[in-house]
Amino acid sequence: MDIKTTALGSGIQGIQRGLNNAREQAHEIATAQQGSAADIAESLVGLKQSLVQVQASAEVVETVDTLLDFLLQGTGR
Repeated sequence: MDIKTTALGSGIQGIQRGLNNAREQAHEIATAQQGSAADIAESLVGLKQSLVQVQASAEVVETVDTLLDFLLQGTGR
């Protein structure tokens, strides 16, 4: 049970981190000074990285859910 709990926790934590980072990047974009294209570009890349992190973490959570469902059905519950 510890392995499943750890995997689920890691997936949820990854989603939270990705969302927090996305908020920070969005704030950087919103408050960037005019003419600071390099800063905006860097924040856009960070925003995309956050999206990928959230998507990957959501896949972890979905995989754990599928595994638990399979295990529960296999035990006759």
